[in-house]
Amino acid sequence: MELLRTNAQFRWQRLAFSSIKTSRYFKMESTEDFADRMNSMLIQGFTCMSVSIGYELGLFDLLAEMKEPKTSQEIADAGNMKERYVREWLGAMVTAKIIELDSTGDKYFLSTSKAPFLTKGGSVNDAVSICIALPSLGGGVYKKIKECFERDGPRGVSYQDYEDCCKVVSEESRCFLERHLISTVIPSYPDLKEKLEEGINVVDIGCGQGVSTVELAKAFPKSTFYGVDFQDDSLKIGREKAESLGLTNAQFVSYDAAKLPKDWTGKFDFAFMHDALHDQAYPDKVLGEVFRVLAPGGLYWLKEPIGYTKVKDNLEKLDGLGVEYIYSYSLLHCMPVSLYFEGGWGLGGVWGQERAAEMLKKAGFEILKMSFHKEWLAQHFYCIRTRSAAKLSWELARNSILLKGHEAEKKLVATAVHGWVILKTSKMESSEDFAARMATIVRHTCTSTCISIGYELGLFDLLAELKEPKTSQEIADAGNMKERYVREWLGAMVCSKIVDLDSAGEKYFLPASRVPALTKGGSLNGNVTLGAQIPGVGGDVYQKVKECFKVDGPRGLPYDAYDMMCAMNKERTRGFLQDNLISTIISQYPELKERLEKGSTALDVGCGYGVSIIEMAKAFPKGSFYGIDFQEESTQAGKKEAETLGLKNAHFLIEDAAKLPSDWDEKFNFVFMNDALHDQAYPDKVLQEVYRVLAPGGLYLALEPMGYSKVKDNLEKLNNMEIMYMFSLMHCMPVSLYFEGGRGLGAAMGREKAEEMLKEAGFEVIEISTSRGDFGQHYYCKKPLM
Repeated sequence: MELLRTNAQFRWQRLAFSSIKTSRYFKMESTEDFADRMNSMLIQGFTCMSVSIGYELGLFDLLAEMKEPKTSQEIADAGNMKERYVREWLGAMVTAKIIELDSTGDKYFLSTSKAPFLTKGGSVNDAVSICIALPSLGGGVYKKIKECFERDGPRGVSYQDYEDCCKVVSEESRCFLERHLISTVIPSYPDLKEKLEEGINVVDIGCGQGVSTVELAKAFPKSTFYGVDFQDDSLKIGREKAESLGLTNAQFVSYDAAKLPKDWTGKFDFAFMHDALHDQAYPDKVLGEVFRVLAPGGLYWLKEPIGYTKVKDNLEKLDGLGVEYIYSYSLLHCMPVSLYFEGGWGLGGVWGQERAAEMLKKAGFEILKMSFHKEWLAQHFYCIRTRSAAKLSWELARNSILLKGHEAEKKLVATAVHGWVILKTSKMESSEDFAARMATIVRHTCTSTCISIGYELGLFDLLAELKEPKTSQEIADAGNMKERYVREWLGAMVCSKIVDLDSAGEKYFLPASRVPALTKGGSLNGNVTLGAQIPGVGGDVYQKVKECFKVDGPRGLPYDAYDMMCAMNKERTRGFLQDNLISTIISQYPELKERLEKGSTALDVGCGYGVSIIEMAKAFPKGSFYGIDFQEESTQAGKKEAETLGLKNAHFLIEDAAKLPSDWDEKFNFVFMNDALHDQAYPDKVLQEVYRVLAPGGLYLALEPMGYSKVKDNLEKLNNMEIMYMFSLMHCMPVSLYFEGGRGLGAAMGREKAEEMLKEAGFEVIEISTSRGDFGQHYYCKKPLM
């Protein structure tokens, strides 16, 4: 987050595409404003990960059941969890203003107005059910999707790779179907409801775990329902549910939707598909089969994500609804599972109403009614099987349809917390406002994941190099990538207002004012390099961190579990140190700079890839610099770079920071640590060792994340601290606690704790400064003269 915003860095932004006619929607945005917006997206992305953990572990349910505010220990005990993990999670949630603190700042509670959105039994928890799907897209799936971009890479990703994701998507579908299918959707079509009540044959294609099949079978006992899916595990769940309810009119069968049984011709009076057609490898064949198995005059209902076929229309007509989320999710799931099959269409989640209508008519259907449902981010197609000329009746419900019972739900959850004195900065938030904020969190998380893909694949750099707007095909060709993947990514970026469209809506470009924040060589890319780590803590890491919450679970995670994230952190650290270590940080300490210029022996503890050692060795040739780390790969990389540069005053060693060589007593005049102390398993021992190897009068500079030791202070005095807690929860704390007796300080250990530990080790704290930027503070210390 090291954004050193100087005027010089912004001068060239006036070289924006001034001669290009852009889509009328876009307004030129300053580099500063765009960097701030990027920061907001990043924060929401990390917040979503923490919300997911709380939901899946039942922490929100636990808090909702408590009758009064509780301490972190009481909450942990109630859930049979480790207090240290629960406390870090609570910090993330409080600073994200999702959970409240009482007036003492020591006890936590979940307001009743928010509980329905966050608990497993909540009446309006749709947003959080989507939220928990996102971490499962990280890790292995994320890597495979990146590979799919390469022209010679795999076509797509198999359903088997989305096992965790499918589980939580099923939860999302269940929420919608159980609440709205019978009470809201079916009554919208009186003729269909009448037929179902009289008794007809129904096929539910792509039924998944059979929620829709079961709900329909319960509501309409005179009708017979067939749930069809290709995944046996899902069908088994549906079958068991139907049997437990004694439903004899529901059966589940495993078939390929593109090749249904021959003897099903004309068998059904109604076909139902919920959010399934766009995922199909061969949607044209599926529609052909639906038409075949329907009797003449049979009805077909199809639910698909909201959207138009053109990106420009989605941008201008559906702005603010979260279409960027659909694009992002489509890129990460819907499209790859379709393209995985030979000849798969890869329609994607935003194939749009025009394309859908065209395909339905081509298959022989007449569309009786088409409606937009903005509150569900969906559109419904109600069709009839006929070969007669299709007279399309468009009913574009462009304003949200007020759902039956929705107002009652709002009243139910609007009850505020009574009798508790809450922290003055915790304002009671209405259910409507909180629902909107939760939706924003989900939307920005998806966007940040797609930003990561663009950054890592060099797509932003590619766009920055192009001299004029280009089509998706031209951009793909320039990067030797598949156009279909590039096009879907561009859709996500345009609707997020990150990449711009020309006035025709066919060509794409990246405004010069945004280049510094998005490209690999950008002067303001601290946010995007940090955001690119979000997928790295998804997948396996995310699941393992969840396990760490349990009392009988693992202590923490080893460093090698974070290979993907460490690779991204390496680049972020390199950029920061190269830009600021010599020119900004060391320069603000005249005594230190003078000593280094004259020639000092310096030690960098936790040097990683050795960027700081190399920068100091170059700037101060009279000095001698030693970098230590416990990871051989890192020290070898630093050694190799130093040799390439001919730096004979830079040395790299593999050492344990808590047990430095015994012959190093008073060997060094300066010790440096960048963002490393809080990760240590035994930070007190590390400080003792640093003190031992420093000569009397020696200087010690530790760069640590900004923060106070109390959550209350972070909430009241600092902004956006939820990202610090989130990152600490997912990485800093687990790598420390992995070791027996590890302290698990966490990134938000705070200045009070840091100062206390430094003084206990014997240091004199000369200065604590925050010149590193919004998220860092420096501890400049001295070992007293004996």
